[in-house]
Formats: sequence, structure tokens, C-alpha cells
Amino acid sequence: MARTLLLESAVKRIDERGVLLVFPINNRALPVSLWSEFFPKTRMVWDWNDDAAGPVHDMWGLMKRLSDCREVVYSKWYQGRATFFSRELFAAMLSVRSPQSDVSRGLSSTARTLYEALENNSPLSTRKLKELTDLQGRLHEAEYSRAMKELFTRFLIVGFGEVDDGAFPSLAVGATELLFDDLWRQAEDMPVRKAQATIDRLIPQPSHFRRFFDKTS
Repeated sequence: MARTLLLESAVKRIDERGVLLVFPINNRALPVSLWSEFFPKTRMVWDWNDDAAGPVHDMWGLMKRLSDCREVVYSKWYQGRATFFSRELFAAMLSVRSPQSDVSRGLSSTARTLYEALENNSPLSTRKLKELTDLQGRLHEAEYSRAMKELFTRFLIVGFGEVDDGAFPSLAVGATELLFDDLWRQAEDMPVRKAQATIDRLIPQPSHFRRFFDKTS
């Protein structure tokens, strides 16, 4: 498949589903993923061998291109895994989860510090964000990870491209309000009833995604 066709097809599938993981969890059919959409009969193997390198490599490249295309929203959401949302569903979930009247309410002090750094400059690489917030090193790794999970769960931050700042490219992250200001305003103006109806339609009970959303609310 051509690169542009693959990107357009992926966006269409994310829009139709509302939310998709990038890779399946232990090759299970559910929760649904981009992998299962494009390679439904192919078992995903992480080993970079002749059997798996092609589709895994293609999916990884697709994930990178989608992450900052602005047609969908990239997050480390479902169980901390790479997740893509349609713009429609993301705005509805943001509206319900983090009312703009007080977005920082309930955040830990570390999460608030990270969020303030990203509000001032987005997107940032993992390395740069840790430097700005004095959270470098193994000693702070667990604290950093917990705080980032809070922010992703509240839809206050998103993934946005990659940055080559080490031996392996790292995910760049940014404040939703800055990178998707149109969705931020949409969420702010969205009536609660409309937001909930959108969520009910795209991730109805008892889907895996809906259970996770309700559990983390």
C-alpha cells in the first residue's frame, strides 16, 4: 500500500471506531487495534526477523506519521499503551474527564509541575521535559511515569511526533490545549449530555475501552 493511502485508510478506521490501539495485546482480538485492522490474519511477533519485520516496521512507521498529522490524536492511554483517538471522541472524553473550569484539580504536585512545563512549551522530548522539571535519573523514573499517566488519563497531554535525543527516538509530548487548541475549545463548549452521548455511541458498554475509561474516571 502506498504511504498516503495507508495514512488515509488508518485515519478513516480510527474515525469509524473512535479509538484503536496501535498493536494488539498478546495478539488478542480485543481491544481492537490498527494491527488487527490492517493485518487481521497475521500474528504480531516483536522479533525483527523475515516473517515479522515487514508489517511491524510498517505499523511503527504509520504510528509515527499519524502521531502528528492532526487528523487523529495520539496518546499513551489504554493501560499506558499507544492509542489513537478520533478527534470527535477525544473532545468528548476531554470534556467529561477534565472540565476546563479547573483542569488541574486533583493532580499530584509532580503532574502539575510537568503540565505547567508543557503549557509553556510544547511539544517536548522526554529528555527535555525531565530536564526542565528536575526529574532526570532512575531515582525519579517511577514518579515521572505516574505523573505522566495522570496527565494522559485526564487527556491533558498528547503524544506528538518523535525526537532524536538519544540512542533511540523518544515520543514527544505536549499540552492538549496548545497542540489541539480547536479540540480544547470544542470540549469546553460541549454540553455534558452531548459529550456523554458521543462516548456511549463510540465506546459503548461493555467494551474494553469503555470499561477502562469508567475505571479511570
